[in-house]
Amino acid sequence: IPAPPVVTEPPPSSPVVGSSDVVDARTEASRGSFSGAQDRVGAALTSAKKMMNSNKAAEAQRVLRDELIKNPGSRELRLAMLEASCLARDWRTGDAQLALVEPFRAGEDRYRFYAAVVLWETGKEEPAKKLMAAAAPRLAPSAFVDHYVKLILPEE
Repeated sequence: IPAPPVVTEPPPSSPVVGSSDVVDARTEASRGSFSGAQDRVGAALTSAKKMMNSNKAAEAQRVLRDELIKNPGSRELRLAMLEASCLARDWRTGDAQLALVEPFRAGEDRYRFYAAVVLWETGKEEPAKKLMAAAAPRLAPSAFVDHYVKLILPEE
């Protein structure tokens, strides 16, 4: 009898050490003077982040999707959608974000992690390994993170 698959719950907080979160950076930036569209993006990001932290990733996706209709070119919204989709286990939506946000920039290790998980879960093992190898040194340990790091980068 094969062992049942390990089911891990997504963490209520970021899997990455440090403040490389576009949501946090955007919230800080939104304290300046921005247009109404930028304020809406900041509000959507803040709302989505709170939902993800409360294990309501599917609800966060809805908020982000509504704002992406109005601002389809927003990289910040796309990165947040990648995260929410991964946490909601909506691999197809997460995968659709990748072409729109790659290449990842310096400091975007949390999104490399989420991208690696999405790629792995959609059967794209080699690209997942490359992204996870780049992100793994900066990941904070948790059951969710540890599960995927070990799954994608097994010790040989």
